[in-house]
Amino acid sequence: MNTSCNLEQKILYIARCQYNFFLNKPNVVGVGLGIKLKNGIDTGQNCIKVFVTQKLPSDVLPPNALIPSYFQGILTDVEAVGSTDLYFPKNNSISSMTNPFIKKFRPTPGGYAISAVSSEAYGSLGCIVKDDSGKHYLLSSAHVLTVDYTIPLGTEIIQPPYSYHGHSPSDTLGTLYKYIPISFSGTNLADAAIALIHDTGQVSNKVALIGNIKGIGLATLRLSVKKTGCSTGLTKDSVKSVGVTRQFTYKGRHVLFKNLILTGLMTEYGDSGSILFDTSNKAIGIVFGGDLSNSIFNPISAALDLLGVQLIL
Repeated sequence: MNTSCNLEQKILYIARCQYNFFLNKPNVVGVGLGIKLKNGIDTGQNCIKVFVTQKLPSDVLPPNALIPSYFQGILTDVEAVGSTDLYFPKNNSISSMTNPFIKKFRPTPGGYAISAVSSEAYGSLGCIVKDDSGKHYLLSSAHVLTVDYTIPLGTEIIQPPYSYHGHSPSDTLGTLYKYIPISFSGTNLADAAIALIHDTGQVSNKVALIGNIKGIGLATLRLSVKKTGCSTGLTKDSVKSVGVTRQFTYKGRHVLFKNLILTGLMTEYGDSGSILFDTSNKAIGIVFGGDLSNSIFNPISAALDLLGVQLIL
């Protein structure tokens, strides 16, 4: 193993197993493998990236709150992320006159807006997946398809979403089948759910403006990536941090997610559930949330494994 890979493995181990050293400090909400920046410019050095709600001058912090410049001999870098809220804040309504991803479209590809029937909350259809029996499902975020874990299995999922005049049964694509529950006491690895598709002729295996999925890829630092979501359409950026452990606030309680992927800001409310791809159209992650300067993704492999499904290539 070369020196660079060895350093990355050490940082990933710290982020996954020794994160409490950082999270126990006030103001710290996460740690991962990231890029050392100087005046916002990539220095070419990889580091332990420490995420805080806000940067404060060292002279106003007690000694136990300071982030060391080095941890176990490894360079650190501090990044302010603002709010610790788990998901995107809801923004103003999207104009259906200018955004095609809000309108009804058949067969529906990934990237188009969906919602549970009668729910004003909406997100994006990620892609179509299948299980070992050959049944087909649409994949999206659990908080989208379950309306923040409040609706029962069997609830209809519609496109366009209810907020944009979608109704049952004319706009129904399928029914909520399975989701990954959120844990307040343990570790969370993915926010994802599937809905059983009623008529496979009503959906497309492609993703809007991206095309066919070519397999599963691995998120690495500085990797060029893209996604199509119903709010921001096709956006492109690069991977800034991987293997991130982050603590969020959800319904007034702390929740911990591990192995997150962070890119530059390329998503907004409504993009949750859309799929992150590399330039070869290999799926990397699924949109989970965002903060001041990052879009946040769960690895697609974790979502698929926990749901017991696979991509349709």
